[in-house]
Amino acid sequence: IESSAPHEISWLLHTLSEPVVQPDGSVLLEHGGERAVICPDPQFAKEISITNQFGVAVNEGVPEEVQVSMPDQYHLTFTAHLPANATLRVVIQLS
Repeated sequence: IESSAPHEISWLLHTLSEPVVQPDGSVLLEHGGERAVICPDPQFAKEISITNQFGVAVNEGVPEEVQVSMPDQYHLTFTAHLPANATLRVVIQLS
């Protein structure tokens, strides 16, 4: 991602397990006996927000007879404020 002007970039992640931010800025996820570690670029690690709320309530505007219940789900937002002419490389590695 390149830009000739200062800019903000957000990267969103949805998970079924509660994420745990580690002291080194990585994020630990464990679900169903599996484990994943997310290691964001240190520029992203400066701001990580985590919520178990959806942007809009799941049943907002839905008639009561068809409303659903959902297990807790989590939403992470990684945000970077980058100066002009900055280059940010995003690498996704599964191993």
